[in-house]
Amino acid sequence: MDFDLMKRQRKSDSSSSPRRAAVCPTQINLTESWSTVRTQIIRTANNALDTQDWSASQDSETNGNVKIFTSMMLRAWRRRRADVQRLQLVVENLKSSSMQTRNELHVCNSLMRVEQKRCEDLQLELKKSTLSINQVRNSCDILNTSVLSLTADKKQLEDALTECQRELI
Repeated sequence: MDFDLMKRQRKSDSSSSPRRAAVCPTQINLTESWSTVRTQIIRTANNALDTQDWSASQDSETNGNVKIFTSMMLRAWRRRRADVQRLQLVVENLKSSSMQTRNELHVCNSLMRVEQKRCEDLQLELKKSTLSINQVRNSCDILNTSVLSLTADKKQLEDALTECQRELI
């Protein structure tokens, strides 16, 4: 915080409008940590109280303004602290729900892999069954053709036998 700037502003403020606060909120860098800002406010208040060239009315007015500004800042810090605590709870809840969702996703992925493995095993078994059925069908066809050829041979032999018996009689 630039104290020379503050002294210049105090001189210009006291000459233009005596009711203006000695510490302006725009002089505080809000990107700094709360403890740094608090320290700056306390230093500013102490500097305002230590100034010798002010009259008694300006001192009481400055003290009042510093106290008002300090109380406003403290109230804002308390609100922000409550907001930070609330946001920390929200973050914790989101972390736990994220972890739970991640666990559920892991379980679902595991179940999916197990089911895919089971499906692959069943498909392999189905292919084996289909191959064995085709082999059985082929052997049935071969047996059927064998039976047909044997019945044809049997009929031919019966015909030959009946003809041989006719010749003998």
